[in-house]
Amino acid sequence: MKRQPWQSSTLIGSLAVLGVGLILAFTNPHRHAYQNYAAQQASVYLQKQGCTKVPNVFGNFLQQQCNLFVKQSQPYLKPMVNLSTRRHNYFLFSIYETQFSINNSFPDYSAKTVGLLNLFWTYESGLKLSE
Repeated sequence: MKRQPWQSSTLIGSLAVLGVGLILAFTNPHRHAYQNYAAQQASVYLQKQGCTKVPNVFGNFLQQQCNLFVKQSQPYLKPMVNLSTRRHNYFLFSIYETQFSINNSFPDYSAKTVGLLNLFWTYESGLKLSE
């Protein structure tokens, strides 16, 4: 049985869409992977935004201690990220919304991230002042 050219194109296109869908579904990152990613990102953010603003007293000693503290506190960031994150699983990809605050004196930190192909892309993040 001979196929029409449009039938072959439709079959190839359908198989390609199905293949891409399966790849996306199997590479949709899990919550645990996001916890690792978010804790790493929070650690980098704290080092760049927090530790660099420590007064330069006693040489760089206080900045070095701040960086060391941030590195050592990374395991504690994972549970904090887990408790303050909502995952929207769309089967082919996930959207993670994280928002946490240390207390009322500090601004809230929030981030929105897309998980796709075992990778993460943060498209919105920063500090928000409480009202």
